[in-house]
This record gives sequence, C-alpha cells and structure tokens, in this order.
Amino acid sequence: MAAIYYFPQGQILVFWDPAQLPNAVQILEKVAKERHVRLEDMFGREVTESNYVFLRTTLNLTPSQLSPLSPRREAVNKALLLAMKSTWATKRVSAIYSLELNGLRGFQIGDPARDEHVEVRCFDSSDRELRLSFALKDGAEAKLSQSEINRVVQSLHPAKTPAPAGASVR
Repeated sequence: MAAIYYFPQGQILVFWDPAQLPNAVQILEKVAKERHVRLEDMFGREVTESNYVFLRTTLNLTPSQLSPLSPRREAVNKALLLAMKSTWATKRVSAIYSLELNGLRGFQIGDPARDEHVEVRCFDSSDRELRLSFALKDGAEAKLSQSEINRVVQSLHPAKTPAPAGASVR
C-alpha cells in the first residue's frame, strides 16, 4: 500500500507503507535456508547485518569491481549483487547519493535535474525503512527540483517505537 499525492503542476509523491515494504535480508535468509546455505556464507556477515548495509553495499558495487582473478566465491557474490542492483533500477539512473539526517540514513536514487523519477530510501536505527518516490505525470510541464525533495526528506523523522505491552515508560 502507498499514499499517493498529486500536485497541481504535475508532480507526484508516493509514500510507501513501511509495514508493507519487503525486508531484503529476511527474504534472502529464507532463500538461503531453502537452499541449505547460510546467508553470511554467501555475502559475508557485514553485508547482511542490516537492510541498510545490504542496500549500501549493493548500490556501491560496480562491474569494474568484478575480476576474473578474484576468488570464485567473491566473484559469484558480487555478480549476484550486481544482478539484484540491475533489477532494482528498472530505468537508467543518472546518480545515487547517500544521505544522513534526523536519525535516518539512506540514499537518493536519481537526480531530479536529469531523471523523471527519483526514489529516496531511508532507514532508522532499528533498520526500519521509509521509501518515497518522486515522479511527474505524463505531459507535466513542471520539473522535479532537488530543493523540493530536500524539504520533504528533511521533514522525515524516525517514529518512536511504542513500548511493548506491560512495559513501564519513564
């Protein structure tokens, strides 16, 4: 589910429901378990420690980092991550930026000056993801601007996790 906001000039903002977003690390752990392998053995412990680290590693990986001289396991792991990266970026993306503010860290995928679609993916300290998509209606005369995206991103803050039932709040 998502909340979609249409603006009069043709801009579109999609706020994806955090509870409905797939947890990449959990999905990969399930696949690894079905294949009787450990996810850490496939990608390394650090890469699978959180969804943020997994996404960061994947987004930062480039084909030039693959080498026929690399150990086989490393080459296969990098090739897998590159394949995943290509499925996430269904359209060519001109830039990927990292961001960190208000207790969130994440990435902006796309440059509004060059791309028709920009996605922002942020993670809080508990590895919960917030995902926003910025786009334009077909035929819109308006453009996306970095300052508008910045204003939206700067307004984001991690939600306070409610205390578990029976816990005392001080």
